[in-house]
Amino acid sequence: MCTTAPATALLVLEAITAVVVAWRVAYHVRIGSHWRRTTLHLVLLLACIGRLVFWLGLREDDDTTAAHGFAIGLGLLCVAWAATYVCVTEVVVQWSTALAAGRVSHGQPACANVGAHSLVALNALHAMTLVVCPILLPRNASRVETLRFLDAHSAAVRSIAIVHIATGVANAIATTVVGAQLQGRVGASTLRHKDRSQRMTVLFTLSLVLALGLDLGFLLTLAVRSSADALVCASHAIPMIFVSGLLVTTTFLYLMRRLLPKTPARLVTSPIETARCDAGSSQCYLSGRQTSNILHSYALEDDAAPSPPPIAIMGHPTAIFMSDVRRGHVV
Repeated sequence: MCTTAPATALLVLEAITAVVVAWRVAYHVRIGSHWRRTTLHLVLLLACIGRLVFWLGLREDDDTTAAHGFAIGLGLLCVAWAATYVCVTEVVVQWSTALAAGRVSHGQPACANVGAHSLVALNALHAMTLVVCPILLPRNASRVETLRFLDAHSAAVRSIAIVHIATGVANAIATTVVGAQLQGRVGASTLRHKDRSQRMTVLFTLSLVLALGLDLGFLLTLAVRSSADALVCASHAIPMIFVSGLLVTTTFLYLMRRLLPKTPARLVTSPIETARCDAGSSQCYLSGRQTSNILHSYALEDDAAPSPPPIAIMGHPTAIFMSDVRRGHVV
């Protein structure tokens, strides 16, 4: 028998995480935040609840309350994975949109975002595949009964695992590429404290990639084992699930911490080339082409002066992690 002692501690930690996410959901509902942001926080809360039920099902076999809840917990863990990947995809899409804003404005083809659209389609397929897992699994089955069921339907389990692993690899690659490009855009910008912004961008990228890597490492280990018992019998695999979910949850909450304004963010068109000054003149002008640098977007504050109609980027500010970009600090 494999030990599930860590499940009790992880159950408490997951409950704390779920309470924090629920508080953020209530906060965004109370302030009337954008419906998309509120919905994404609800998706994140769904992931926490799914893992919470999974930890309940992993309690000791002599606990009669959890003895027949393992199948339900396993099915909701699959739903939690789908919800987590939705949140990761949202971050990648926002970063990709930020990078594409300037390129599209200069006549680049609109297909520059084909990669992001493909990623969304792949994650939609992934979500639809994993959401049906609670329906396919037997109800009120113990751990042993559930694992026997998985062994008897190894082909279906392998197909679902392939979809999940392929989506995880695609998300990891997209996060790495887009994060590296965004880090370069921050370095080329005129933001104040851009060194800190670059470090934060690297930190966010590494956090998401590490979370996906832990998830994939756990599933690949499961795939090469001949028995589905590997799903729970490796004690180190249990913390891997928790750490992966915690990294995504923490990163997502930090990126989405900014208060959304009633109107969308305003894009400040700013050049990234060097400035030239005429002799005897106090005025300087910037050489090079103008680019709509999304890194110079900022949320209009309540006491801001009236401004021209804002340019909406997917309905809300895309530079969601630039806490150092403040009104009056934009060059």
